[in-house]
Amino acid sequence: MKKWVLRTLYTVPAILVVAGLVYHVGLRRWSMRWGTTDAEPHSVFPGDELFPTYPSEATHAITINAPSQKVWPWLMHIGLDRSGFYSYTFLKNTFGCEMPELHRRVQDWKQRTRGEMVWFLRSTAFRVKTR
Repeated sequence: MKKWVLRTLYTVPAILVVAGLVYHVGLRRWSMRWGTTDAEPHSVFPGDELFPTYPSEATHAITINAPSQKVWPWLMHIGLDRSGFYSYTFLKNTFGCEMPELHRRVQDWKQRTRGEMVWFLRSTAFRVKTR
């Protein structure tokens, strides 16, 4: 075999092993706790009781410098049937999510209720019946 082929066969796996070690030793803890305070990953949140045992855990957070009465109306707009998920709409639509992109609040939408389903994909993608 040519030397460059052998060099590539050794170099590529070595780079992947080093990258994996760097991630697990240096970046994994940070990436699983992105944006949180030291106390938040150990806190109990609503919904935690739904999954009492799990192999790993990730807690991500952001800080919003606004009172909850200003933030809550924007959270009520989350979902496929409303204004999407305040994320990378182009990327989600690339994978067939058909996300809307609204940058304003719609006053006519009713408040979400406890237990209401918030869809990420059209229900036909899951082959389930909706209420």
